[in-house]
Amino acid sequence: MVQDIPTIGSGIVAYINNCTLVDNGPVVFAKPHRPAFNDTYRCDLNLKNSIIWEPDLPFWQIMYNGNPLNLSVYDYELDHCLISADSCDLPGGDEACLAFPNFFGIDPLFVDAANEDYRLKHCSPLLNQGVDIPGLGPFDRDGQPRIRENFVDLGAYEQGTFSTFLESATTNLACASDSAGSISLNTLNGVLPITYTLTAQGINFGSTEDGQFSSLPPADYQVLAVDGQACADTLELTVSSPPPLTMAVTARPYIPGQQEGAIAFDSLLGGTPPYQLFFDGETWDGMPITGLSPGAYLISGIDSQDCLIDTLVEVELINELFDAKDAPLGLTVSPNPLASGSPLRIALTRPVTQLHQLEIWTATGRKVAGIALPVDGLLESSFTPVQAGLYLIILKDQLGRRVASARVIVQ
Repeated sequence: MVQDIPTIGSGIVAYINNCTLVDNGPVVFAKPHRPAFNDTYRCDLNLKNSIIWEPDLPFWQIMYNGNPLNLSVYDYELDHCLISADSCDLPGGDEACLAFPNFFGIDPLFVDAANEDYRLKHCSPLLNQGVDIPGLGPFDRDGQPRIRENFVDLGAYEQGTFSTFLESATTNLACASDSAGSISLNTLNGVLPITYTLTAQGINFGSTEDGQFSSLPPADYQVLAVDGQACADTLELTVSSPPPLTMAVTARPYIPGQQEGAIAFDSLLGGTPPYQLFFDGETWDGMPITGLSPGAYLISGIDSQDCLIDTLVEVELINELFDAKDAPLGLTVSPNPLASGSPLRIALTRPVTQLHQLEIWTATGRKVAGIALPVDGLLESSFTPVQAGLYLIILKDQLGRRVASARVIVQ
C-alpha cells in the first residue's frame, strides 16, 4: 500500500496494488466521505490488480464510505480488480468501477481456499489480466517472477497458464486404411497427475497419463488434458491421408448358349497414382476380360504407396429352368465371418462327377491351400486360417476353369 499526503488540505490518497484480500471481517474498506468538505478533507482509495474476495458480504460492506444511511462508493477507484460482489451497484459506481476493466462475482479459482492457499490455479480466469504498474517489483509474494507470460496476474501471486502442446507426431499416412498415426503430448505448468483423453467424431480413443497415443487412423482429433487441479486444456490436430481408394467394375452375365460372362474395368480413384490392377491375383492391364463362367472374381488395385483395394465381382448366371442334376456347381462356406484359428466348413451344392480342385487365396493374391475333391462326394474342409483378412475360395474343374467361388472374412 502507498499513501500520498496532499500539501493542501488534509486528504489522503491510498494505493493498493497486486494484493489478495480474503476474510477481513464485516467491513473490508472503510473511509469517510463528506461531500460538503470533500475539497478539504477527503480520502481516495485506489485498488489495482487486486483480488477482494468476500463472498458472504454485500458490496457496501466491502467498500464503505462511512454513512450507513447514505451508501456510496465515491472516491474509490478499481482498476483491473476482482470483487466477489456481483455488481458495483451504489452511487458513484460508474466512476469507481467502470472507468477501467474489472471482474465481478467470478470464482478466482484459488488453489485451496479452505486451507488458506490463495495462490491462483493454473487455469484461473485472473491470469494475465492485470495492467503494468511502474515500480511493481520483480517478484511476487512467493519470490517468483512477477510477470511470467508478458502480463501480470491479479493478486499477490503469479502463476503460469496450464496448456497442452504436441511434442512429436506421425500425422501423414500413406493409405486411408492405415492405422499408423501417433502423437506424443505434453503440458506446461500442469500439476500431476495429468490425464490426456483423445476423441474423434464422437469416438473415444482412450485416456493416458503419459500423453502417448498410437495406431491412429486418419481423422480430426481433439485432446482434452486435465491436471491435478482440475484445470483443463484442449488441443486439435489432424491425422491425414490421401483419399480412400474406390474402384468401379462392370460384370456381364453368363447366358448358356448365348453369351459368355465378361468383366470390364471402369475406374480406380483416390490413393496416390499410378495404379496397378490384378485379376484373381494376376496382373491385369484393365482391358475387358471375356469368356468367363458364372462365379465371383477378385479384382484388386494397388497404388504407388502399396495401398490396396479389392472387390469381388459376380458374373451372374441367367438360364431357363433346368433339372437339378444340370444345376451349376456352387459353394457354401460357414461360419462367415470366421474367427482366426477356427476351422472353416466348405461344402458343394451338389456332388461332382469329375475331378475338381478347390483353391484358397488371400486378398493379396497369395495361394494358401489347394484341395482335390473326390468324385460324387460332398466336401467338408479341414482348412483353418490363422491370419485375419479376406479369403477367396475358388472351385475349378479338371481343365482349370473356374466353376464357382465364395469369399470368407476372417477376424
